[in-house]
Amino acid sequence: MIPIFVLDVMKINHLGNFMYANRNRIRVTVLNRETAMKSGCILALNEVFVGENEAAKVSTYSISIDDQPMIKQKSSGLIVSTGTGSTSWYYGMNRVEEQSVAAILEAMQSLGVEVKANMRELAGEIAKKMNDKIVFEPNHPNFAYSIREPVFNATYKRTNVRGFARRIRLKSKCSKGFLVLDGATKIPFNNGTEVLLEIFEADALRTISL
Repeated sequence: MIPIFVLDVMKINHLGNFMYANRNRIRVTVLNRETAMKSGCILALNEVFVGENEAAKVSTYSISIDDQPMIKQKSSGLIVSTGTGSTSWYYGMNRVEEQSVAAILEAMQSLGVEVKANMRELAGEIAKKMNDKIVFEPNHPNFAYSIREPVFNATYKRTNVRGFARRIRLKSKCSKGFLVLDGATKIPFNNGTEVLLEIFEADALRTISL
């Protein structure tokens, strides 16, 4: 993306060698007033990270995805990403390494599954196919979410750790939590704070590709 000024737009329109592209954004709304956030909602183009301020601390919160019942969750944080942001932090977090795939193939062999192809080449091909599916289009109607290092036990039930949604509601049980928008804007997310993450076509950023 490049900055476009009025005269530039007129020149581009005259030449006609361009394409419009919509980049969906995440709308973040704080549902209560226990925060220093001045406006009712704010938009993120790439991603929203939710978690404790200190990386070594476990984040605890309740979460509802697409209006499903709220469930308690404990993890090292949650990332919600648009298609624009899916090539960055979200991609790095979900990237599958060739070494991990090779270890799975070796485990399969030990269970009696025959792997005829060259182990290293096959692991590389599988990793590439899986990683190619992580990135999605900037105008995708949903955002993606991914839970980092989730804790599952009798209290915190097993759920999908990754998926797509249009609406996520969160209620904090963090001691010093934050929402970080696009790696820059921080919104306090302390115990009791409720926020809503949504995606709307009306919030899309309209860009020009040359």
